[in-house]
Amino acid sequence: LNCPNNGEAYTPLVGVLVTINAPQHKARVNSIAPTRTMTAITNLDGNYEMRRLPAGHYIVTIRKEGYADLEIAVTITEGHIAEADGEMERNG
Repeated sequence: LNCPNNGEAYTPLVGVLVTINAPQHKARVNSIAPTRTMTAITNLDGNYEMRRLPAGHYIVTIRKEGYADLEIAVTITEGHIAEADGEMERNG
């Protein structure tokens, strides 16, 4: 995917969150890189997708009340779909 404004290539980041019992509906997913931060919310199946992320290194942070935060390091390369999947654990 190419951005028509500056020629920079973009790639989607996709993932699914699961727990031992059920997918995580409405978990907040943040991708953080030096030049860009994006937020998505997981759907009923625990899936999320972020589009138009430039290639680079990201820390994906997933948060949901009642669960421990989850951080995943991911590298997005041009022309490839990156995946950041994880399993959240209940607090306490």
